Amino acid sequence: MSVAPSESSAPQVEVVDEFLEPTDLVYKPTGSTSTNKRYSNEADQFFVTLSELEKEKEDTDEKDMLDTVGLFQILYYKPKSRDTVKTIYNKKKGEVEASYERIMFLRCVLSPPGSNVFAIMMSNHRNCKLFDLHLTVRDHQGFCPGTVVTVENPQVLENSMGNVPLFDTPSSFRIVDTSNLEFLPVKVSDTSARMSCFHFPKVKMQLLNFAVVDVPCKGSLCDGLDLYKDGNLARSCPCITGNTKGSRVIMVVKLKVIPQDGSPPFIVIDFSSHRFTRMFVKNGAKGIPSSITSTTINSSIFREYRRAVREAINAHQFSVTGWSRRGTITDQGSFAKESVKNSTLNHHLVSVECIGTIPEENKVDLSNLSKDDTPRKKRKQRSGEAQDKRKQGKDAASEAAQQGKDAASETAQQGEDEALEAAQQGEDAAAKGGNHVASEEDKEGEVEEVKHPESV
Repeated sequence: MSVAPSESSAPQVEVVDEFLEPTDLVYKPTGSTSTNKRYSNEADQFFVTLSELEKEKEDTDEKDMLDTVGLFQILYYKPKSRDTVKTIYNKKKGEVEASYERIMFLRCVLSPPGSNVFAIMMSNHRNCKLFDLHLTVRDHQGFCPGTVVTVENPQVLENSMGNVPLFDTPSSFRIVDTSNLEFLPVKVSDTSARMSCFHFPKVKMQLLNFAVVDVPCKGSLCDGLDLYKDGNLARSCPCITGNTKGSRVIMVVKLKVIPQDGSPPFIVIDFSSHRFTRMFVKNGAKGIPSSITSTTINSSIFREYRRAVREAINAHQFSVTGWSRRGTITDQGSFAKESVKNSTLNHHLVSVECIGTIPEENKVDLSNLSKDDTPRKKRKQRSGEAQDKRKQGKDAASEAAQQGKDAASETAQQGEDEALEAAQQGEDAAAKGGNHVASEEDKEGEVEEVKHPESV
């Protein structure tokens, strides 16, 4: 069936009340899209749009809104900033402060582009029951970006964060079985001042840049989206829990997206996703050992990995969901340096699904990479080498010191011997000189006796 983003579309809904496993607690839309009536014949419920939820309470018929169902798709999660308190606008109270731990951005599937994105602030005290119906799958890609969910009897929106509506509910999400759903295209809105979501069921893509990095995420809630932007690596991610057996390795790519419905192509920069990364790896998530790092890949099979990704992208079509927003730049001609709209529209992907199956033989094999190449092993190896070098240095220094000591001792011994020899030579010279003087005196005495014989 097709789901068109308009207020008159209403897929029929079958609510599964009896279930054995939590994953069976899902909505299963059946039948075809009705363009003439909003009500489902089977469940006596109808889908509500975001624009209807933004109406004032006094303009809304509460009785008619009682049996509504919100059909939403998760776009991405944003972790809290340094300040956990954010100023929001309430229709009755004006500006108020709201605390949160993470923010979830979603799109209303049935709303048109330009008015189809809203946000949910999450904390232990605000919207804290969202995952309770499917708690066991929360940490196993149950609520990752791209997941379609419903909310029973959604409340009218009272708050906003800038121009993004804020949604609050005491209820829980119910995951939607999309196996029989065919979502119609939602084109990029290049005129809306608000954040807008797009969806293209069929696109071709071109790989323009490729890199492999390590991100601070092993979980599955955030899917590793937007953890590497403009050369900066995020310090944390919005995941609630982390998978100890998961890998931090993720691809960061630059893609050219070419919609097959004639819409203009666009460029996506720094797209990162765990699911997209595993799409090109043999055995998926199980094929990436937790010990593998980007250094291992970059030093061994980087080119092979890049070639496999490029060939697979060129050979297949994909279904993509994302969002766009026109940012602001500083007006250089303004004295006050005011902000004006940027002429460049930035596009971001949140979900990429391959139409068809990529053959396993066309995927890269990461499981055979040696664990000896991991940083821990390298650190141990470098540590052992450093210890060996330090020991060799100590031995060389000790040997040199001993040689110096021996040389000094030998030099001292030679000096002592030379001093003794010089002293002996001096004594011999002195003794020889004394004998010579004595001999001369004896000769003089004999001469005196010859000269004065009468004195005898």
